Amino acid sequence: MEKSTIGRLFLSDLSDENKMTASEHEILGKMSDAYDELTEALEINQKELLEKFIKERENLSFEENERFYSIGFKLGLRIGIECMVD
Repeated sequence: MEKSTIGRLFLSDLSDENKMTASEHEILGKMSDAYDELTEALEINQKELLEKFIKERENLSFEENERFYSIGFKLGLRIGIECMVD
């Protein structure tokens, strides 16, 4: 018996939905190449500053993703409620 979406979400069993697209893989590869090229051109203190910047950008991205997920979930729930009311 297949689990419901809500059940899969509860169990964090959404692996199919989390797969990266080919486009995302391509972009990630380009980013990795650019990062390697950039770090080769930097001095040690510049590399440290870059790493600090990247870490803080990742922290911000995590916060944004969490907020957008919450907003999207709430909006989807509201749409579902509206559909049931009308």
